[in-house]
Amino acid sequence: MKNKIPKASIISLSLSIIILFTAIVIFATGKITQNRKVKTDNYTQKSNFEPISQKVLVIIYDTHEKHPDLPYIDPVYLTNQLEQQMEESSIFHEYLRDNKFKEVDIEIVDIITYEHNSPLITGQSGFGAADYNAIINKNNLCEKSNRNLIDEVWLWADRTAGYWESIMVGPSNMIFYINSLPMVRTDCKNPLIIMGFNYERTVDLAMHSFGHRIENTISHFLDGKIAGETKKGDNWYEYDGQGYPCRWIDNIWTCDKPDLQDYCGNVHFPPNTDKDYGYDDKNTRTFDCKNWTPQHKNEPITANCTLWGCSHLGYLKWWYQNMPGRCNGLSKLDGNPMPNWWWIIYKLDKAEPIWNCF
Repeated sequence: MKNKIPKASIISLSLSIIILFTAIVIFATGKITQNRKVKTDNYTQKSNFEPISQKVLVIIYDTHEKHPDLPYIDPVYLTNQLEQQMEESSIFHEYLRDNKFKEVDIEIVDIITYEHNSPLITGQSGFGAADYNAIINKNNLCEKSNRNLIDEVWLWADRTAGYWESIMVGPSNMIFYINSLPMVRTDCKNPLIIMGFNYERTVDLAMHSFGHRIENTISHFLDGKIAGETKKGDNWYEYDGQGYPCRWIDNIWTCDKPDLQDYCGNVHFPPNTDKDYGYDDKNTRTFDCKNWTPQHKNEPITANCTLWGCSHLGYLKWWYQNMPGRCNGLSKLDGNPMPNWWWIIYKLDKAEPIWNCF
């Protein structure tokens, strides 16, 4: 007769096996959890990517109730849209990478609304007719800038406001052309950029205005000239390469035919077309914007407008997202390191910080 294992021993053995199995599972699970925690910590470290802080004061001259026949988009809504779009536009190669590290964090510090027309210079109308001195004085803009309460100003009004798309005010030795002649204000200790937007138009047109400011800001600091004066061999031209010089011919703003390959284009000319405002042109062309260097060292691609969705907004975001940010590893044509363009765009000649590259 075979010996039987006592029932109590079987139960004890089973419990031991269960306990041992549970311990193994807990240990394994603990290792997995620990690994996940390490990954999370690594991601958190990358999330310490500190964006450039830009404090914006918004001033609205809202007269839409007096002009019900004119188009109107709520300027507060447009402000929120523009803030979001410009932040997203600063994410380098956002369309290629998994991270969402924006170079710029725009903070709307205040919104001031007036229910009357934006002040005009007496007897003037059209572009440049805005009385910027009156706007600056009424809203204490130089004082606020001097106290570092604001970094720039966004104006919203209807088509009669006479705003330049952008203007820089401040000391004569610190200001320059960004899309209009600069305006000297000795009571502003530092340059102050004032953007002028039309609340009758969609947010892509405000981004378009930003684009001209960017063109002239980058060309000023990299090449010492306005964008329209750059030529082959200048840093900005090697990014842009499109349609310069431009000039008025028979009341039509006319630009030279752009180069047929390389480059990234500019606000008016995408890199695949020689058509002004040709954002939906399906013409195919070779260019190296997705892996751009000033020396054009990298392999170009052949593409058309489908790369940015064949829209004005899509193109501008794509164009912005190809601009070198921090830790770009590029060299200017003179061999010196390429700065963070977003720092230049928003902070101008202030000393660029040492970035924590990873």
